Amino acid sequence: MTAVRDSLCNMEPVQIPRPQISGLQFIPTRGRLGFYATIRRDGEKYGVGMKSIGPRRPTLSDDLFKANSDIQKSSSTPRDDTVKQVVKCSSEQVLFHLFDLIRIILI
Repeated sequence: MTAVRDSLCNMEPVQIPRPQISGLQFIPTRGRLGFYATIRRDGEKYGVGMKSIGPRRPTLSDDLFKANSDIQKSSSTPRDDTVKQVVKCSSEQVLFHLFDLIRIILI
């Protein structure tokens, strides 16, 4: 039994080979420690075709953010008499009306 224990204690540490991930390159920092970085500039050399990154969503029209003077202010009504209106307004006015509705609901 002691021979088995001694042979296990005398073994060198087992090193697991670093995984090879397509599109990532291992950057060592200290010893075996490090991190994986994406390969963008040298992607073609490693067989990774990189597409150019475009905008994530379409840009919003400037007309959405223009102030509209035709906005009707709704008077505070009871909870049961909710009226839905489709109105163009600025983001500040939307937030004001939203907080006003929340205040009415909580009262």
